[in-house]
Amino acid sequence: MIIIVVLGVLAILMTLVTNLAGEATYASQMMATIRAQDRSYYVAQSAVRAVLPLLPSSSESAHTLQDPWAIGAPPLEIDGNLVEVKITDEERFYNPNAMIGKDGQVDDDQVKVFRRLVKQLGQRDDEVVNPILDWIDADSNRRLPGGAEALDYGERLPKNAPLDSIDEILQVKGIPPTLLRGSGASPSPGAARAFQSGGIEKYGLSPLITVHSNGKVNINTAPPAVLQALAENLDSGLVKAIIDHRERTPFKRLDDLLEVPGVTRDHIYFLKKVADVKSETWQIKAEVGAATGSYTLEGPPDTTLIARYRGSGRGIKPLTWNLEESGSDVTDPTSDRSASPRGASPSPSPSMPGRSSTPAQPTGNQSTQRF
Repeated sequence: MIIIVVLGVLAILMTLVTNLAGEATYASQMMATIRAQDRSYYVAQSAVRAVLPLLPSSSESAHTLQDPWAIGAPPLEIDGNLVEVKITDEERFYNPNAMIGKDGQVDDDQVKVFRRLVKQLGQRDDEVVNPILDWIDADSNRRLPGGAEALDYGERLPKNAPLDSIDEILQVKGIPPTLLRGSGASPSPGAARAFQSGGIEKYGLSPLITVHSNGKVNINTAPPAVLQALAENLDSGLVKAIIDHRERTPFKRLDDLLEVPGVTRDHIYFLKKVADVKSETWQIKAEVGAATGSYTLEGPPDTTLIARYRGSGRGIKPLTWNLEESGSDVTDPTSDRSASPRGASPSPSPSMPGRSSTPAQPTGNQSTQRF
């Protein structure tokens, strides 16, 4: 009888030891991944800081795709990490918030640009533009057709304030997901070349719009679909001629567009209301991955850090700090990440407030800071 009891106790002890060993292994894996996340985050943070001096000066007459900041550099291997940094101007995209001017009134010229952009999707522009206008304007007057105000939303009221993100458009009543993502896999933001083949209907508005620009589109950097929306009678042929010209000789001022056959002073008149040849808002995207091309718990998980700034030099102002991570399978996505070193202020320029969380994105864990 005593032998049976002893064997039973030994069996229980062995089970406990096995469980403890498994938990210790899991804890070790989790700590290894956290260390890798922190390491890759700090590499990305350092990369962002390193390229800040490359941001062009506001005193330059024009900002173009031939400038050093736009050309970029090949990926670098740093301490076992493969790091790629890309700078993109936000003014190459259209900002729907520009439809409401600084005085709080509707800017009809900007509304026309957005309507033309939406029409390129094959969408009925009233059914898209009017509800978005109702979402961002301050009044409660419902636009017809297609508009939506408080009574149309029920308990969840329209925002009546500018969009804080592109995806916020999907909260607007009646807006289909295909408006942003299109019918195919959407290219990454800034992938203007994708629209030279495949078309806007396939990719949607997501890679063509922003909520961070100053509201005027830079004709030296804008993708074809955005250029075509800037003025009436800018057809695909004229847009191609503009792009061909800027590749040879970027525009130093809007009047230089008259050098492009087919562009008239009427075009220039309307373009001066919604376009420019310069940019002032910059997206710095730092991507960090394992240099070996294979992922291990001890190796760096994929990390993408997207920082946005306005201005340059001493006048630079940080706008947002967005972190995306993947390869973190052993971490708890619902845990409080503020205890991690990444919760501390990265301080890219002025000091940064604490992180605020955003809804989880399909590409991995994500957090965003606004300044």
